[in-house]
Amino acid sequence: MDQLSKEDRESIKKLNNNRLRGRLIRFGVEEELVFSTERDELLKMLAEHMLTPQPTPGPQAPPAELLEVRMRELELRERNLQHN
Repeated sequence: MDQLSKEDRESIKKLNNNRLRGRLIRFGVEEELVFSTERDELLKMLAEHMLTPQPTPGPQAPPAELLEVRMRELELRERNLQHN
């Protein structure tokens, strides 16, 4: 927690327990662990997660239905080009 900036330390100390737990759950900490842990340890856990760089999600693949529709569109265009 000492590695956080002064502003960040003050900010997380002001969080009520529900918000603190909510943030940890959003970071992927198991709900059961979050609700069985004391506040001081929750603060340390949140600080640790704030200091750890989070991976950014890459581009998501389109759903299979969209790919199928796109393939049909391309086939139709190809047929139209062949007939013209």
